[in-house]
Amino acid sequence: MLRTNFKIAVRKLLNKREFTLINVLGLSVGLTTSLLIFLWVNDEINFDKFHKGSDRVYGVWAHDYRDNGDIATESRQNGLIKNVMDSDFPEVERSTRVDSREHQLAVGDRKFKQLGIMVDEEFFQMFNFPFIEGELEENSLATYGDVILTESMAIKLFDKTNVVGELIKIDNTRDGIIRGVVKDPPKNSQFQFDFVLSIENWTKRNSWIMRWGNSGIFTFIQLKENASPLALETKIEDLIRKNQEGNTKSLFLKSFDDIYLRSSYEGGEEAGGRIEYVRLFTLIGIFIVFIACINFINLSVADAFKRAKEVGVRKVSGANRLILIKQFLTESSLIVVLSVVIAVIFIEIALGPFNTLTGKEVSLNWLDTNLLGLVGGLGIFTVLVSGLYPALVLSSFNVVKALKGKVDAKGTSRAGGYFRKGLVVFQFVIAGFLIFATLIINGQVEYIFENQRNVDKEGVIMLQNDGALLERYESFRSELLKDPSIQSVTVVGHAPVNVEASTGDFDWEGKDPLRDKTSFNVLFTEQDFVPTMNLKIVAGRNFSREIESDVSTVLVNEATVRGMNVENPVGMAVKFWDNDVKIIGVVEDFHTGSVYDEIEPLIILNYAENSDYVTIKAARGQEQRAVEVLKEKYEAFMPGYLFDYKFLSEEHEAMYKSELLIKDLAKVFGLIAIVISCLGLYGLTSINAQRGVKEIGVRKVLGASVWQILLGFSRQSLSLPVLALVLMVPLAYYTMDSWLQDFQYHIDIMPSSLAGVVVASLLIAWLTVSIIAYKAAKTNPVNSLRNE
Repeated sequence: MLRTNFKIAVRKLLNKREFTLINVLGLSVGLTTSLLIFLWVNDEINFDKFHKGSDRVYGVWAHDYRDNGDIATESRQNGLIKNVMDSDFPEVERSTRVDSREHQLAVGDRKFKQLGIMVDEEFFQMFNFPFIEGELEENSLATYGDVILTESMAIKLFDKTNVVGELIKIDNTRDGIIRGVVKDPPKNSQFQFDFVLSIENWTKRNSWIMRWGNSGIFTFIQLKENASPLALETKIEDLIRKNQEGNTKSLFLKSFDDIYLRSSYEGGEEAGGRIEYVRLFTLIGIFIVFIACINFINLSVADAFKRAKEVGVRKVSGANRLILIKQFLTESSLIVVLSVVIAVIFIEIALGPFNTLTGKEVSLNWLDTNLLGLVGGLGIFTVLVSGLYPALVLSSFNVVKALKGKVDAKGTSRAGGYFRKGLVVFQFVIAGFLIFATLIINGQVEYIFENQRNVDKEGVIMLQNDGALLERYESFRSELLKDPSIQSVTVVGHAPVNVEASTGDFDWEGKDPLRDKTSFNVLFTEQDFVPTMNLKIVAGRNFSREIESDVSTVLVNEATVRGMNVENPVGMAVKFWDNDVKIIGVVEDFHTGSVYDEIEPLIILNYAENSDYVTIKAARGQEQRAVEVLKEKYEAFMPGYLFDYKFLSEEHEAMYKSELLIKDLAKVFGLIAIVISCLGLYGLTSINAQRGVKEIGVRKVLGASVWQILLGFSRQSLSLPVLALVLMVPLAYYTMDSWLQDFQYHIDIMPSSLAGVVVASLLIAWLTVSIIAYKAAKTNPVNSLRNE
C-alpha cells in the first residue's frame, strides 16, 4: 500500500508542477530561514559553555547607588578586589583579573599588532584554553616579559608551535619570552585574544587602578565545591564601602554563564540583554515555520477542490477515509522531504554569508544528534501541521457532490472557511509587524549614530600610543598640523564614545558623603580635545597651553554639575585622587557610553601621560590624505613600529553591533515573511477564484469589463489583509514602543510610519490578488459555464 501511495503521490506532484513548485519554494525558504535562526540561537545559548566548572565562576560586579535615586551597574572594578577575595574569603578557590590591550609583537622582520589579554596566573585554571606547547606553571606569568601565545599567533610569528623559550619583542621596547602556546579561543567565547601577558606588572605601572574608589578591569572568582554564592555575596556587599568612606558601591556576584546573555541591568535589577534577541529570533523562527505551513495548507486546500471528482471516484471504488488521508499525507510528506533537502542545500550555500553577517562560526555537523533531531523534528512538525488539515478536507468530500462537481471552496463546513481565513490573517499580522519593526529598528539605529549628543566622529582617526610616542608628542603634533588635510590633533585615554574608567574619589566643599553618591567617568586628555571633538564649552574655558597652572585643572560635563548639586562649579577647588585641582570649565553633555544609559558624569583631566591614543581630526573630504600623512609621519617618528589606526566611527559601530545585526536580520526576515504571506494570500485567492469562476463567467456575458471584475474581486479578497493590519497596528505599536523604552535616548513612533506600513502591505497584497483576479477575468466565459 505504501509503495502504491508513493507512486501515485509522485505522479500527482509531477502533473501539477506549478502547485508543487510554489509549495516547495515556500516551505524550503521558510525552513531555511528557521533553521538558520535556530542554529544562531543554539550558538548563542551555548556561548562560553565549553569551560569546565564554569558554574562555579562568577564575575565581581557592583551596583552604584546615585544621589538622584538611580542605580548604575558596573562590570569593572579596581585591582584590589582580587587580593581581598584571595585572603579574606575561604569560599573562594581562586580568582583572576582580566583586561585587554593591543600590543605589537615582533620576531625578526615579522611584526603584528594584535589583541592580547592581561590576566593573573589563575586564569588558565579557571577557564579552558588548553596548552598545546608548554604547560601552566606557578611562575608562567611572573615577569614583565612572560608571554603565552595562541596557536595561530605562534604560526604567524614562527611558522611553528613548538616555540617555548623563544624570544619575542613587545612594543619594540622590551624583550619577552614564550612560556606556552594555547589553542585559539573559539568564536563563542567572550575572551578573544592572540596572546596573554601578566596583569600584575600592568597594575604596578598604572597605580590608579589600585585605588578603592576607581574601576577599570574585570575580576572573576571561582568558588569551592558546595560554597554558596548568596552567602558570599552577603559578606562582600559592603567591601568597597568599608575600605573607602563615602563610597556608594555594593558588590554582587554575576554568574559567568549569564554574563553573555543577561548583562543588562535597570535600576539594579536584571533587565535582559542578548537573551532578549535570542527570545525574539526564536519566536520569529517559529512564526516563519508557521506561515510557511499556512501557505502549504491554503494552497493544498485550493488544489483540493480541483480533485473533488478524483476523491468521489476513489470513494465509489471502495477507498475509505483513512486510505484517502494516508494518500494525501504521503503527497504532503514528499513535498516536505523535498523542501527539507532543498532547505539544507540553501543553508550550506547561505552559511558563509550568514556567518559573515552575524560574526558566528555555525555549521551543519551531521554527526551532531541535536542537529539531526532539530531537522527531523522540524520536518515531522511541518508534515503534521501542513499536511493533516488538507488531507482531512479532501477525504471529507460528499461522494455525490464530488462526482457532480458541486463541491465548492467553502469546504465541508463554515468553520473550515473561517479557519483558512484566520490563517491568512495571522500571516499578515506577522508580516506587517516585521515590516514595522524593521522601520523602527532602522530609525533607532540611525538615531544612535546621528544623535546630536554624540561627539563629532566624522573624520576622527585614532592611533594607539606605542613606545616613546608620547615623549615626542609635541613634535609629532606640529609635523602633522603642517599638512592642510589635518585640522587638529589631541591625545585621549579612551575612545571618547566608550570611556571605561570611573571613580568615586572626587571631593568638593559642601559634599555630603552620605548624600552625594555620584560616580564619575574619567578621561585623560589635553588642550586640543575639546576642539578636535567639536565640543561646546557652556561655562568657563578650555585648557590652555599658555597657562602653566592648567596642569592642575579639570573640565567637567553638565551631568557632573548636576551630580555635585551646585549652580556654577567654575573656579571651585576640588580634590581628585588626593590631588588639589580646580574646575575651569563645563562642557556640554555628550555620550561616553551606551545610549541605553543616561549620560554619565565626566571629569576631563589635563594629563596626557595616561593617554592611550593620538587622535586626529581630518579636514572634510580629506580622510584618505590624512591617513597617508599620518602614516608617513608616524613611520618617521617611530621606526620599527607598525602603523595601525582606526576611525572613531568604527569604534562607535562596534558598540552597537547587536543593534546593527538586528537591523540587517529584520530586513531579511521581514522580506521573507512578506513573500511567504503573499504566497498564502495567493492560495486563498485561488480558492475564491475557483468558487467564483461561474459568477465571473456570468458577469462577462452580461457585459462586465475585465477592470470591473478585477476591482470587485480585489475588494472581496483584500478584506482579510485589511483586518490583519487593523489587528497588527496596536500590537506593533505597543511592542516596539516597549523596545524603545530600553534606550534613554530614542526616536518617537510617528503615525506616518504605521500608515506607511499599512499602505505598503495593502499594495503588496493587492498586487498578489490582482494576478489571480486578472487570470480569472480573462477566462473564456464558455469554459466557465460549460457545466451549467
